Amino acid sequence: MLIILTVCLVIASVFILFLKKSRESVYLFGLCLSLMLEICGVMLFIAKKGGISPEIITFLYFSKDIKNRLQYFLITLNQMGYMIALGRTLFPYFLIKLAMNYSMIPVIRKKGLAFQTGRGPACNNPDFILSATVSFYYIKETCCSGCHNICKPFLD
Repeated sequence: MLIILTVCLVIASVFILFLKKSRESVYLFGLCLSLMLEICGVMLFIAKKGGISPEIITFLYFSKDIKNRLQYFLITLNQMGYMIALGRTLFPYFLIKLAMNYSMIPVIRKKGLAFQTGRGPACNNPDFILSATVSFYYIKETCCSGCHNICKPFLD
């Protein structure tokens, strides 16, 4: 059931992308695609791990046959991790870009998040600043999750 929901979201966003052809529809498509990547990666992991109740199998996969097909699908844990990380990293990016596009604050609509923070064209590009912020947050959460006492003075 969850797979069908995410596939329907992606199909609806593709229809909107072809019908509207605007920046918002591209952001919506990226948002739905990254959500589908993350959810499908987690569902593949759950299927490969096994040991879940029949009610959860029905909710996630509809039948035990679909769960078994996903369980023996030829994909490594590394590839699943990259798929989940890609969806997890792209989702906030597209969400923030969509929110900035719908924002009614004039400074954000006009300039994005770049407020002359540095020198050179890369530092004034809102995409660069946004992706650097999301990447820094992701690196901070993954690398320093076990060393809060050591990294805290440098990262906060």
